[in-house]
Amino acid sequence: AKDEAVAFVERERARLLTETERCLMCVLGRADRDENLVVAENDHATLRLNRLPSRRSELMVILRRHAEQNADVRPDEYLALYSLAHRAACTLERHRGALRVFVAQLGAPDEVLTSYPHVHVHVLPLYEGG
Repeated sequence: AKDEAVAFVERERARLLTETERCLMCVLGRADRDENLVVAENDHATLRLNRLPSRRSELMVILRRHAEQNADVRPDEYLALYSLAHRAACTLERHRGALRVFVAQLGAPDEVLTSYPHVHVHVLPLYEGG
């Protein structure tokens, strides 16, 4: 399964990235591709289904503008990012049966296969039994 996931990520990177756009999260944050995965958006962020979730119903909120650290994010952008994360967490609890929801800001300082130096938030539901 890991080899399949790695191959999938490599295919998606090849499909979505161009010579002028090298940040996969920037592409995904703009919501101009794979619109069927976009759940909600606002002026500064996009809430979308994670295509390689670690948990059922896992979502990601991606800042539309490229920023690699919190210090690079303006307060209005930060509020917009976490407003969508809050909305997602409440929906997962109320309508998808999540017992708890973790909201985690992740991302590697350097690009690796499944993590990117671009501010984004994972919304991870926990269900009974795991």
